[in-house]
Amino acid sequence: MKITFGEAVDKFLMAREADGYRPNTIRSNRTDLRRAIRAVGSDVDMRRMSRQHVDHILHFSAKAGCKPSSINQQQATLSSFFKWARSTGIMKPDQNPLEGKKYRKIQKRPRRRIDLGDFPRLLDAAESSHPRDRILVALGLFLFLRKSEIVNLKIADVDLSLNILSVTIQKTYDHDEMRIVPELRVELRRWLTYYTEQCGPLKPHWYLVPAKHTAGLSRDPADPSRRIRLPERLYPERQMTRPYDIVKRALRNMGWETDGEWEGVHTLRRSAARAAYQEAIDSGVDGALKEVQSWLHHSSITTTEGYLGIEGDRERRNKKYVDAPLYPSLADSKLITLRTDNENTGT
Repeated sequence: MKITFGEAVDKFLMAREADGYRPNTIRSNRTDLRRAIRAVGSDVDMRRMSRQHVDHILHFSAKAGCKPSSINQQQATLSSFFKWARSTGIMKPDQNPLEGKKYRKIQKRPRRRIDLGDFPRLLDAAESSHPRDRILVALGLFLFLRKSEIVNLKIADVDLSLNILSVTIQKTYDHDEMRIVPELRVELRRWLTYYTEQCGPLKPHWYLVPAKHTAGLSRDPADPSRRIRLPERLYPERQMTRPYDIVKRALRNMGWETDGEWEGVHTLRRSAARAAYQEAIDSGVDGALKEVQSWLHHSSITTTEGYLGIEGDRERRNKKYVDAPLYPSLADSKLITLRTDNENTGT
């Protein structure tokens, strides 16, 4: 029986949902496969799917302006899709349109980070738009949370008597009772006071960082010919959307150029993690990297090193050889004479 590419994609996505894959994973798979359908059409017989089809799909994505990392992600999705199709008999057991296909090399580039000294200025820049924007930025800077974790926080998750904030790590479904550090404690008290003033006594099921709506313009009661802007209203029972817009707006208010750059909650998280790591290193804390890893909820220390923009072995190498010679046995011999910075070394 002929199964078309479009039919197989629908079955695959349904199978992913049935297998309990996370919504973000399914959403990414759907985007990748729909782009593939636009490239080669939905009527391709799955048993005739070939390397030529794959080449056309990835070429189509490249022509559409997709970055190498996005194209690699699409190739990974196709790999999972073809593996599933073979296991279900939709494709022949030895049919692999990706055979011999390499992933594209990606040039590492430094990620932008906010300097620790600019944290207060960023908080003020966020508050210039709305107090709710300030608490979102504070949660990113002082708890290193992802956007999915911030938008799911409820009032019930905050315990200021014990200085504990209960967080569900959306990526792993783990649960963490995170310490509310003094800097965040000040921000939370300020925000919860404002929240209460605007919406009345806080209820446990309300979102900690809720949705907000601009009511628009209305006629001024004192002067009907004049329009005034109504105050923005909080919706405690609605989850906020597009938190990255809040971060970008705060960065622009602070004077950052954000056009062409993907800035969002990860910018806060990345900046906070690097600042905390550097503070710990400067204070001589043992296991600084492991400590930051626990804040970030990374399963691998290598992931944390990449996120911080450091290479652990290189950091240890550079620290070790600040003053120490590379070859101590030669340094004591007559073969090599170590000169100090004050000596004239010539050219």
